[in-house]
Amino acid sequence: MKYLRTMFESEKTLAYLEDVKKIFPDEVKIYTSDGSFTLKKSDITREVDIIRASYYHNTAADGNVLKDAEPDFLFIELHFVRNHNGIKTLVNITYGDQMKSEFSIESPNKISIGHYNGIGSIADSETHFGFEDSTILDLCKLFNSFDFGYDVKTQDLNFIDKYLDSYVHNESLKITPLREGEIILVINNTKPEKNRFLNNLLNYLKNRGIQFEVASSAEDIDRLNVEFEIIGAISTGSEYKISTSEYESKLSYYAFEKLNCPILGICYGMQAMVNYYGGSTVDSGEYFQTHEKFTNFKKNHFLFKDYDISNIEWSFSHGDIIEKMPSNFTVIAMCDTKIVAISDEEGKRYGVLFHPEDVDMSYPLLDNFILKCGGSMNDQDNIQSGKFENVKSFKDFKY
Repeated sequence: MKYLRTMFESEKTLAYLEDVKKIFPDEVKIYTSDGSFTLKKSDITREVDIIRASYYHNTAADGNVLKDAEPDFLFIELHFVRNHNGIKTLVNITYGDQMKSEFSIESPNKISIGHYNGIGSIADSETHFGFEDSTILDLCKLFNSFDFGYDVKTQDLNFIDKYLDSYVHNESLKITPLREGEIILVINNTKPEKNRFLNNLLNYLKNRGIQFEVASSAEDIDRLNVEFEIIGAISTGSEYKISTSEYESKLSYYAFEKLNCPILGICYGMQAMVNYYGGSTVDSGEYFQTHEKFTNFKKNHFLFKDYDISNIEWSFSHGDIIEKMPSNFTVIAMCDTKIVAISDEEGKRYGVLFHPEDVDMSYPLLDNFILKCGGSMNDQDNIQSGKFENVKSFKDFKY
């Protein structure tokens, strides 16, 4: 595992890895609904437990593409997991702000798809995205370069190639829209120039066929509360840290005060909920960007109803944690000693420290919240749960 070994040479949170740079392809070629594009390798970075390769193309300079019509960046992220079969690699592929694929690789060529976003998917059934043949070959070479006993072949990656008939995604979920005039309100806590924690949530709502409106100010909340019947609200994650920001959390505070409907706080939204209702949060001193299973949870809580969460690894991206619980809330899920989900049934307030909007394997939690608000859906049993082992830190690897 010589490429893993280089990661231990620096204790920095962010380190450039020269050896790892060499095994990533110099360019990736993609085919989308808007045409074919070539992106050049930009940076290879380490962010906590993730190796991220970024690729760039200047869409504004392409005469065939309107500025901002096509994303400028593509990211390939690798996570490494130790399990009983050796090392599993978790792969995330993101184009712009939208995750296109999440899958895992085990020796010799076992591929498990956790998230698929393309033709036939719930996430984006009409939009095509795939890699050209040369890039599929380069990705096979990349994965097989690690000394994990992998023997990945091009046919194993047919779900991310450019051919429409090479992979059929079988996932069906029929959604009954909300009644006319009813909406889910999205409380937007994100930095305006990034919106990293907004877009995945909006994609979920769009692809479930759920009417929604976004509020980015107190004035938006007041206006939308008059124009629509808000049957539920979701307070998003944020690039801000609750422990160091003051102004940004006030939007969620205003929503908690003004809205009587059920509200789900996600990550930063949950932290704001804790602080507003009399609890407290604290900087943990480190940044968590991992996938983790619950070590304890209340199986009968409605957020966890009617689906098997025992093998789901939830997506975490945060630095602040709960120090003191608000008095009216109860803990409904833990990861070891960390509180990761809370509930106030009487007040209709719920919070999760993780991001269920990140991948479709954790969508059922959001579905259950929508049901609680008064929405309805069919074929709930068709939602598939992921089966990922615990993601380990690099420090857990032996070499």
